[in-house]
Amino acid sequence: MNFFSRFKKPPVGANVRDAGSDDAHVSNDAGGSRSSSLNNGRGNDENLASEISGIEENVRQGHYTKSVQRLREILEKHPNNWKCHYLMAMILDKIFAVEEVIHHMKLALEHIPSDDELKNEKVDLMGQLSLAYAKEDKWQTMADICQKALQLNAYNVTALRAGALVCALGNQYSNAAVYYKRALEVCPTDLDLLCDLISFYYLFGNWDLMAQYCLTVTKASKYTQDSFEYAKWMLTRMYRLSVVPFLFLFFI
Repeated sequence: MNFFSRFKKPPVGANVRDAGSDDAHVSNDAGGSRSSSLNNGRGNDENLASEISGIEENVRQGHYTKSVQRLREILEKHPNNWKCHYLMAMILDKIFAVEEVIHHMKLALEHIPSDDELKNEKVDLMGQLSLAYAKEDKWQTMADICQKALQLNAYNVTALRAGALVCALGNQYSNAAVYYKRALEVCPTDLDLLCDLISFYYLFGNWDLMAQYCLTVTKASKYTQDSFEYAKWMLTRMYRLSVVPFLFLFFI
């Protein structure tokens, strides 16, 4: 997801504490993926779990409208189900319904059980909510939520992506690099993270690293169309500015 080209720069006051701060609480649990978080919740019968799995499969096939309609029906019967609100938010994010994304992320956070078993899922939700606020240009709100998420788990990939975005758009490039480095150590194959890095290095003219991450994404995401097409498109843009990187296209 190409955050950098879509967002304006935040005001000077919007900031996230340095990734290396001693105030950040470091958890032993690495940041989990967004797909796995839906399968780790509690309090749902087998039929509902099966419904959610079916919706996830529809999402993978790109049937967003059908998935949203079915989730709305489920939420009428289960309005306090955090997993359904979470999945709804992730689908709506793909069709850029930002206000609804924020609404459902907040409801998911409100209803997720407060215990250690789901701690990382809660942090992941906070990271996603932080990124959603960025799309509304609400930088200080984004930074505040991101900082709270990183205090709960300084190694959650989604929260680290949000922290890196705040730093990068606030011209704190060295801090952004620290966040990205930590996120890569936790999950070097996260496609959203890799696409962020493509944008980051494109904007700052590091063609070698940009091409490296483009190749990584295209090889890893041939069945994840959004990421694959984005990486190919960025390689094309790079070719227009430099002849040498065009050689990378032959390896895809």
